[in-house]
Amino acid sequence: MERKTSGGDLWPIWRDTEKALRQFISAAMLEKYGERWVEWVEKQHKGLRGIFEKCRDSQRADERKYGNRTSQNLIDFTYPADLFSIISAEWIAFKDILGKDKRYWNERAELLSKVRTPLAHNRDEVLQEYERQMAEGYCNEILTILRNTNNYQNEGE
Repeated sequence: MERKTSGGDLWPIWRDTEKALRQFISAAMLEKYGERWVEWVEKQHKGLRGIFEKCRDSQRADERKYGNRTSQNLIDFTYPADLFSIISAEWIAFKDILGKDKRYWNERAELLSKVRTPLAHNRDEVLQEYERQMAEGYCNEILTILRNTNNYQNEGE
């Protein structure tokens, strides 16, 4: 079932999409590499090392602020561009589920990464209507694909 944005508010559908992508990536990488998948991916893809280092820094900052309420899942500290970088680097693990090709997904990653910051900081008036519509469509596409996989289950369903 497609989700519609209410009054042009993209944040709820983007939030669901971002969480779904994190869960999907974690499940796929856990299945492929086991509990220490982040370390394995860092060794295999040197370009991702910086992403995970920033995540560790953010996680440590959260631990100082929030103590034991801080997420222990490092991927929870990624940005959208980071998620798509992981997917691209480990494309073989994701291509059968996502379908299409890397170029197709890179186009979606570019737009979704672009709209995320204004949404997160309540500056979404900078977005053009066509960008909103495309982002909503891309989010619905991703959520539909992920809902049809065994590696993803929406907690709310």
